[in-house]
Amino acid sequence: MLDALKKFEKQFAKYIRKQMHEHKREYLSNVSKLLKKITFVDDTKSVELDVINFNYSLDEYTVHYLEEQKAISNISVNSWVNIHGIAYWNNSKVRTFLNRIHGRDHGALPAPIFGIDGHDILSPSENKILDLDDPRIIFTKSYRLIDSRINTIRDKEHKLPSTVNKIIFYGHSLGHADYSYFETLFDLYKLFDSDVELDFYYHSHNQRLKNRKSEQNMLKQVVNLLTSYGETLTDQHGENIVNRLVLEQRLNLLPTF
Repeated sequence: MLDALKKFEKQFAKYIRKQMHEHKREYLSNVSKLLKKITFVDDTKSVELDVINFNYSLDEYTVHYLEEQKAISNISVNSWVNIHGIAYWNNSKVRTFLNRIHGRDHGALPAPIFGIDGHDILSPSENKILDLDDPRIIFTKSYRLIDSRINTIRDKEHKLPSTVNKIIFYGHSLGHADYSYFETLFDLYKLFDSDVELDFYYHSHNQRLKNRKSEQNMLKQVVNLLTSYGETLTDQHGENIVNRLVLEQRLNLLPTF
């Protein structure tokens, strides 16, 4: 089953590459506009980004191209990682570029991966013993990330910064399967006691009712995510984290357009 999944993932990567090739100009234009919008960049200021990308298409090679074309001027990318692999995993040009900027031979790049949340599998309750023979383990995202050698496209010299002003969420469903990533970030930047802001973008519509539904759906996902995280803060009033962020004006829900 795992071998079949890997074959499917590579076919999916091929589909993504085909879509990018057929709509290249429009795609690159939308990427540059989006980066400028969500970072509030204009000609008067600049911003430094560290990106954890859950998308398989936009990668470091494409971002470098946009930088060379001055399509994202005033935006400096400190670090970039496609956390679940890249569509151009078997492209020699992309591999050569990554070898050059990271100063090492990556060999085969990580293809896109699909995985399940391992929280309930790898973190059993008090009354349950971890079953290392559980067949679901090899399908968890933690296992799939290690198996795909995702760190081959990460640069040790450009790690996530020790401090940030803002964490921006765009284009993510905030599904439970990725909670572990977000919880790690919130712990790293001490969300409960820091001044870090959270910006969550929802897809906006021209129709008022559709727009309202989209906003409400994202709001529900945000509350679920933060409430779940608050429950992990055993020595603090984590259950009040949403109220705290709102009162301190550190939680923003924003339309994409």
